Amino acid sequence: MENCTDSVDKSQKKAAFTHNLISTSYHEAGHTIYGLLHFMKIESVQIFKDECNHVNGYTHFDFFSAGDVVSQDILNFAVYADVCLRYAGLTAEKYHFKTISGSDKFPMFLKDGSSEDTMMAAKLIKQYNLAGPGKPRTKLKKKLIKSILQILQCNWESVNLVAHGLFD
Repeated sequence: MENCTDSVDKSQKKAAFTHNLISTSYHEAGHTIYGLLHFMKIESVQIFKDECNHVNGYTHFDFFSAGDVVSQDILNFAVYADVCLRYAGLTAEKYHFKTISGSDKFPMFLKDGSSEDTMMAAKLIKQYNLAGPGKPRTKLKKKLIKSILQILQCNWESVNLVAHGLFD
């Protein structure tokens, strides 16, 4: 018979795994819904376990490439949409956390899966010179995230549908 700490450890691990699965589902759903609303072709959305039994997700999308763009206005739209798509996953995850906990204090350890997205968004902001370094970039990021949050909130039922589909 197993002792009490073994069952607590197993139950804690299962709860943590389930939480990660749900959070990842909302993260990928945020990318998906934002992308669809901004004319991106979502090729696939996946939630999977890696070899260490960690939950990961991936949203594969196609959008304009610089060679396809016919005007500066369309290029600007495409670049901003691409940057915002990168932030949409974490934004959806944070909003979901707030809806279930009532708190805006998103735990730092939950941001692990968003580091690649955040780095890519920062790279695009720098590459296309959307804002200068330091405070201007921070201000732009906050402005974009606020806009993304409003869009996702207006479409939260769709985010929920995709997240629940991924979770099942």
